[in-house]
Amino acid sequence: MIPIKENPDFEAEESLESYLEKWPDDLDNIPECVIEQWCYRHNEMFIESWSGYQPENWSFELVDFDNDEIFEIEHLDGELDHYDYVGNEFIQHPYKRDFVANYMLEHGTFPQPIIVAIDGGEVEHPKSHPGEYMKEPYHLIEGHTRLGMLRAMINRGLDTTGSHEVWLMKFNT
Repeated sequence: MIPIKENPDFEAEESLESYLEKWPDDLDNIPECVIEQWCYRHNEMFIESWSGYQPENWSFELVDFDNDEIFEIEHLDGELDHYDYVGNEFIQHPYKRDFVANYMLEHGTFPQPIIVAIDGGEVEHPKSHPGEYMKEPYHLIEGHTRLGMLRAMINRGLDTTGSHEVWLMKFNT
């Protein structure tokens, strides 16, 4: 059901516009921003890990989280420590920064909203051990580096906007 991103000559990646033209009407519940940053950019991983979770039943709501709510977002055990480490590395070592880190330091928030599952405690994360379920109330789905960067910025007292757009996703299972 999820379109595969084409790369016919192994030189030119399919454009987002071309990919969106293939997007099935059955999945019009997924916002274009989510398609771009999750389904398109992480296409093979998305198809392998998430397509079996009935994406046609998901719902999304764009909300604002304040800095305190950002720290309510969880992930698999031990993973947030790694993302915090990466965020701190970007802050401490300018030569390691990419576009996202530079954007966040300049603007104090994400360049695109992260994706967070709400109340997914009955859903096994595709990268977890069998029987390991998502955290509640909020479990990070996509935007690991951005979340780690923002958490590091907040912990270090760096300027943030204090309000950050987040896609809240419900599995509707």
